[in-house]
Amino acid sequence: MYLFEVFDKLSLEYKYEQVFRECEVAGVSIVRGKSVVAVKLSSTELIRPEYCEYLAQELEKQYFYDSGCVTEVSVSCPKYNGKQPGEIWNEIKDYVLETIMKRNHLDGVCLKEAECVAEGDSVTVILPDCRVTRQRKQAFIDEIGKTVSALTGRECHVFLDYREKLSEADAEEEPLLTVAEFIAKNAAVRLREEQRRKAKEKPKDLQAPAPSEKLETKSADQEKPKYRKAVPADPDIFFGKVFQIDRVTQICDIQDEIGDVIIAGEIIFFEKRQLKSGDRYLIALNVTDYTDTISVKLFVKDDRIAEMESELSTGKFIMVKGMAVFDRFDHEVGISSVVGVRRYHDTRMKRMDYAEKKRVELHAHTKMSDMDAVTETEQFVKRAFEWGHPAVAITDHGVVQSFVDAFHAIDPKKLGDDPEIQERFKKFKIIYGCEGYIVDDEAVTKEDGSPLDLEEDKETIRKLPYYHIILLAKNDIGRVNLYRLVSLSHLEYFYPTKTGRPRIPKSLLRKYREGIIVGSACEQGELFRAIINEKPEEELRRIRDFYDYYEIQPIGNNEFLIRDEKFPKITTEKDLQKINAKIVQLADEDGKLCVATCDVHFLNPEDEIYRRIIMAGKGFADADRQPPLYFRTTEEMLDEFTYLGRQKAYEVVVENTNRINDMIERIKP
Repeated sequence: MYLFEVFDKLSLEYKYEQVFRECEVAGVSIVRGKSVVAVKLSSTELIRPEYCEYLAQELEKQYFYDSGCVTEVSVSCPKYNGKQPGEIWNEIKDYVLETIMKRNHLDGVCLKEAECVAEGDSVTVILPDCRVTRQRKQAFIDEIGKTVSALTGRECHVFLDYREKLSEADAEEEPLLTVAEFIAKNAAVRLREEQRRKAKEKPKDLQAPAPSEKLETKSADQEKPKYRKAVPADPDIFFGKVFQIDRVTQICDIQDEIGDVIIAGEIIFFEKRQLKSGDRYLIALNVTDYTDTISVKLFVKDDRIAEMESELSTGKFIMVKGMAVFDRFDHEVGISSVVGVRRYHDTRMKRMDYAEKKRVELHAHTKMSDMDAVTETEQFVKRAFEWGHPAVAITDHGVVQSFVDAFHAIDPKKLGDDPEIQERFKKFKIIYGCEGYIVDDEAVTKEDGSPLDLEEDKETIRKLPYYHIILLAKNDIGRVNLYRLVSLSHLEYFYPTKTGRPRIPKSLLRKYREGIIVGSACEQGELFRAIINEKPEEELRRIRDFYDYYEIQPIGNNEFLIRDEKFPKITTEKDLQKINAKIVQLADEDGKLCVATCDVHFLNPEDEIYRRIIMAGKGFADADRQPPLYFRTTEEMLDEFTYLGRQKAYEVVVENTNRINDMIERIKP
């Protein structure tokens, strides 16, 4: 039976669910002596150890939490049964090394430095020669043999050899190295080997013998060790020396002087300054990996400054090895004494939407949501089209200025001649909308009991508490009515305070509602607030009747409510999940659609830093705790709502958002 048939209530994040979907359960047993629940799976492909670790944690939390046992997951791959290492080594090498690294980090680091050759039923491992690798010799043999045998079901013979031989005297005098020292020493050895190789390629009359060569004559065997693996020249190094990439440190982890580090990231600032000597420049860079930013300083001869300006221009990605030390001029920790700089790839994760049927985002803000969102309209629309979404909505706070930019965001002439892309563009839709500020003038009466008048009682209406509301134009009539409502809200019902908002009275919206689809919006919406404030059922019923569809958002969007003392009954994420589940339940009871939206305020997760700055400028105490208001893929959104169950999550994320889109015509602004 398959994993999800045996554990039918198991809930995993989408990417893990896809990996384990075709896995069969070979057995589940409890090893009493070790207090272990062993779950054995069978898969057609190798599954990375970290994925198995995740599954074990989820099974333990969801199924075996009261067993008093630790859960372990192992996966066999039948296609490798009976195979010899020599037949499959290229396919399994990375898996073997990663598995060993998980069990023992030191062994994994050492073996990453090794050269492995598999032939027949044996694996030969050629290691750099030092005290660490000699002391761990038997451990390496055991670990490799055990891991390969577990995959193939047959014995694997492992042989170890070393690149350089130590004399007995050297072996006795060599101190025990730490892992970091071992890696550094090995890198230095490999660099010397490369330099020797290059020297041998020069004409004989240009070669200068090394001091040691002058003093003694070495045998041919000593001059050319049997196993010698030189560090290849790195064409991406454009400053300094070749360096071994053992560990890349996240910049956010560099909070003090920690010595040798390697960082990788994007250059966001470049400055050059000529030194008084006149023959050198100081180059100062700011490099970010989106966890934090750090300064990097290096000295360059004047004959290379033009090259460095080209290589180190802003927007490019580099990897740097240097010393993290306190800079007495900048009064902060930066990187100096740079060993080397190499070109590097874009470290930002490029997200794509691979879902067969894509969702539609119905709640999104651009920079026109002043002092709130940082999303570029053109980039947002292009991203939705690139991901294959059939449509995307623009719903700025109280305004409609981004509509024209959205309409012109994609130039069909620049899409190429691919008929499929051109056809998709013809169907792609901008949904023109607005997140307005609704006031319930219908719930208030004058002293004589008569309803408020839109003309006579403007001052009273302006002072009423407002809620957020989503308005989507489904045709040209709706577009014109939306413009009317936005104009009147600014001209007639704007409350002129420091945080004033252009209010839309409910009775005015009823008057111009034709062609407009009305949604309940976010946690500041009338429906959400009625639920958390526990309004009477009759009042809740009256509020629900006004909306065409209900809206829910990822838990992270509303996490600040947990910290807000005004909501003592909201203390955990579970409480927020219950509120969303309640809204879904009400939609089912009322025969209305419930949709899941991102409430987009920035495009990518790392862009939250820009909104953080805006919120800090506005005086928000929790500006550094930004909610994840980024544009999500279909898979990412499905992962956010797994607590609703797979079917219901798919309904609110994909089916219902597409049903709203189907109600809307393709119009121009």
